[in-house]
Amino acid sequence: MKDILLRIGVPMSTKKFQRGPCIHCFRHTFTVYSFKQTIKSGESTDNSIPYLSVYLWHEDLNATEKYLKLSNELFPDEVAKFSEYSGSLFPEVFVDGEVQIY
Repeated sequence: MKDILLRIGVPMSTKKFQRGPCIHCFRHTFTVYSFKQTIKSGESTDNSIPYLSVYLWHEDLNATEKYLKLSNELFPDEVAKFSEYSGSLFPEVFVDGEVQIY
């Protein structure tokens, strides 16, 4: 994967915790967008997780649920409400001009 990305000119980061695109990222993106599509269609998200789990060849539902962490795209209203509530509790920390998230 890394060789392919380098050949097509996709920049790869050398910074800690910034690995760049990888196979796992594609699986994660697919899973999150599938979950998002379920929400938009009005179907039960509880019913979709077992299907995703089988499709991804996971041995149990816990492995699939790890992909479905809170996403700003999936829950923008909830994220906005939390930001209003906690805005001053978690200040941004800048190191060398970059925002650090802890």
